[in-house]
Amino acid sequence: HSMQQFAAASRRVVARLYEECRAAGVQLEGSLLKLQMVIPGEACPGPRPSAEEVARATLETLRACVPADVPGVVFLSGGQGEEASRCTVA
Repeated sequence: HSMQQFAAASRRVVARLYEECRAAGVQLEGSLLKLQMVIPGEACPGPRPSAEEVARATLETLRACVPADVPGVVFLSGGQGEEASRCTVA
């Protein structure tokens, strides 16, 4: 999958997650979201995105679907190595 396909899928899933949380009466200000960074799949052709491109796509995705009352987001590496993960969130 491309980075754009992953971002679109993430938006759909996270938006639905928060729809369900609201319907269940979850107090979002006491929650954290843990998701992986927006990156293309290993088999996606073409050059790999830079850390800045991954960070930008991830932030755009979060801003599009995470309510402002969620106090924090933590990340899974999405299969990136330790150094690449660190550079992306820096």
